[in-house]
Amino acid sequence: MSTITNTNPTTQALSDLFANRTSLHPQSESKEMQAKNPAPTDNAKPDMLEFLQNLAPSAPVSSVSGVGQTNSEVPVSSEDSYVSLSRIQDVFTPSKELSAAMNAKSYVQDGFADVDKFKSMAKQLQSDGVLNHDDMMAVDFLSAKSPNISFKDFDAMIRNDNLSREMRTLIAQLVQKLHMVNYVSGGIMNA
Repeated sequence: MSTITNTNPTTQALSDLFANRTSLHPQSESKEMQAKNPAPTDNAKPDMLEFLQNLAPSAPVSSVSGVGQTNSEVPVSSEDSYVSLSRIQDVFTPSKELSAAMNAKSYVQDGFADVDKFKSMAKQLQSDGVLNHDDMMAVDFLSAKSPNISFKDFDAMIRNDNLSREMRTLIAQLVQKLHMVNYVSGGIMNA
């Protein structure tokens, strides 16, 4: 069996560098690498800036904005951090539908008193943008077919298997919106 020997100095240097880098023993590092990256002493840790400069000597780290600045140039105290954190505010902005529901308190009181009040409340909710055309179909259906105008009877209509799935879905969507309006207005719809 023959061995191929390569006498090219560049290939030999690359092969030595690869052997030194993949070695698991720190004693086998080349003297050049040990001189470039000296081992830290027990009482002093290497500076991070020196470490970064040794990694990329062609682009000095201090040229990157803000990296080479000292604490005297950029004063930061824990009080400043607290003040900036206390300025963060969460703001709740209600949707158009929720705003209309919150403003509906004046006309939803006793909205379930009878069919006429129920229809007029639903028309007002539609004009304010809370209810849509599909909801109004459910209002008309419930006004005609529900024994009483109440959440209890509306829930019974949703569970009625004799109704089509589409109608039960429309009623369920309407009831959900009415529950929301009732909740936001303080439960005065069926008082």
